[in-house]
Amino acid sequence: MDQTRRQLLQSFALMGTAGVLPLDAIEKIRQAMTTLVGGERLEDWEETAWEYAHALLVKPPAAVLGDLALDAYALQQVIRRGPAGDERGWAAVNARMAFLMADCLGLLGQVREASHWWRIARRAADLAGDPELQTAVRGYEATMACYAKRPTKLILQRIDEAAEIAGAKAYGGVAEAEGTRALLAALRGDARTALEAVRTVEEIYERLPDRVTRDTTTAFGWPRTRLLHTKSFVLARVGRVKEAQAAHEEAIAAYPAWRTRQITQVELHMAISAIRAGDVAAGVGHARTVLERLPAEHHTMFVRGVAAHVLAMVPPSEAHRPGVVEFRELLALPPAQ
Repeated sequence: MDQTRRQLLQSFALMGTAGVLPLDAIEKIRQAMTTLVGGERLEDWEETAWEYAHALLVKPPAAVLGDLALDAYALQQVIRRGPAGDERGWAAVNARMAFLMADCLGLLGQVREASHWWRIARRAADLAGDPELQTAVRGYEATMACYAKRPTKLILQRIDEAAEIAGAKAYGGVAEAEGTRALLAALRGDARTALEAVRTVEEIYERLPDRVTRDTTTAFGWPRTRLLHTKSFVLARVGRVKEAQAAHEEAIAAYPAWRTRQITQVELHMAISAIRAGDVAAGVGHARTVLERLPAEHHTMFVRGVAAHVLAMVPPSEAHRPGVVEFRELLALPPAQ
């Protein structure tokens, strides 16, 4: 105890000389106090995961990653000590934290690192034996894999796994997975399959429990805005311009103003629709305006991925138009992290 006390005093002395906050020392004190008041509680870690799920919707992902990684590591130390309580419950909260790490890294474009965390999240969710969580991990991994341009076979495998786990039950993760199936079909020009998949997503959404559809503030929910977002992108990509325009407007109206990244993505869907309608200058100009308006720290892989789709819609004959060249140069710049 005396040795530990001396180490703590030395750490706090450094704060005065070097101006460095002694986080390791503070953590040792917290662990000692936690032991005295009854150890780690599962519900506290569930609350921690919920807070990070909210933070990832609000803050730039780079601002979240550091603290999230530290808490993900701390959770591993807790689980290794064999905490009291439901073993499956601890596996579930572990899966949620791994899910959030994968999501955060993917938003930052760190595809390789994110794929490792998705693997951990899948295994932890399977250990928890919670089909809602199992399908969520697979559905969101499929979506991110699509934007990261990972192999189609892998994406479809995750989608099919989510559907198999769910069976006849409706889960937000399955709706997410089927939305990705719609997007894949739209990207390969199969409008019929894409629109059928969107109808499947609508059917699943109608059967989701209220606690899932009303969760508009965390990455774990599947509210109506996700359905509208899916329709907006798919209809734009397959060229159903009039229907797409209505879907864009409905999606933007449904989002709260603080969801700036998602609103920007729908604005980029609008640019795709404009190009599909034949107005390349207006479409590319609108895309550039909304992209430049969004702070650079919010230029996630999803935002830049949709912007790349705008550029891909430009006919080869228009590729050298000045506005198109400028937009291409803008996308070539690395996103701020």
